[in-house]
Amino acid sequence: MCGEGQTQKVLHIESVNETVNRLDVQEGRLPKKEGELFLDGTFASANGYQIGDKMTLREGKDSSLLINTEYTVVGTGRSPLYISFNRGNTTIGTGEVNGFGYVLPDNFDREIYTQIYVLAHGAKALYQLYRRLREPDCKN
Repeated sequence: MCGEGQTQKVLHIESVNETVNRLDVQEGRLPKKEGELFLDGTFASANGYQIGDKMTLREGKDSSLLINTEYTVVGTGRSPLYISFNRGNTTIGTGEVNGFGYVLPDNFDREIYTQIYVLAHGAKALYQLYRRLREPDCKN
């Protein structure tokens, strides 16, 4: 979470992954060191965040995953995980995830993963075959 009182916002923070779900940098760059943050471009624009701004993040009462609480915005842009305006739901704050942010894996104080992404080789060809069998008029 960031902000105070009525201006409090919920961000979904993940670690940068250079293999899958690659980020689209629209301004600035991706994090290169601890304490740097890549921020949702839509969230940044709506809330007045710019490259170089400091952001203080607070976690929910039952969580302590991040090493730092203060981050510097070094880049803004898009993520393929968030293709709609809806960023998700949560049990904290207003119940709405307002944006996303990405930090380096070293910013997390855990040796375990809380999410994994699987890239299955051949899945695209299998999906195209499925569509052709199911929808004969489909070209792809």
